[in-house]
Amino acid sequence: MRAFTAARLSLTPAAWSQTCFIHGQSPTVEQGLDQLAESGQPLAVVQPHLLFEGELIATLRRQVAERAEQNPHQRWLITETLGTDERLGRTLAE
Repeated sequence: MRAFTAARLSLTPAAWSQTCFIHGQSPTVEQGLDQLAESGQPLAVVQPHLLFEGELIATLRRQVAERAEQNPHQRWLITETLGTDERLGRTLAE
């Protein structure tokens, strides 16, 4: 995931980035969201690398919404899951 983040940043540079994990590694999503809030960046974009909709993305959306409410000086966005890409669905089906 860290290598993926580095590759993504080479295509779309960002003022701040952090790779976070839902389970098993650190920093955790909670820690990353807190750091993003503290960064003072005017636009906070959370790009989850989850394949499908479900409990994990619902929890992440709640966490992002909480940070947006707590930090009205920042605009918080969360991208769609990877599974919303039809090409990924076709690849998995094959």
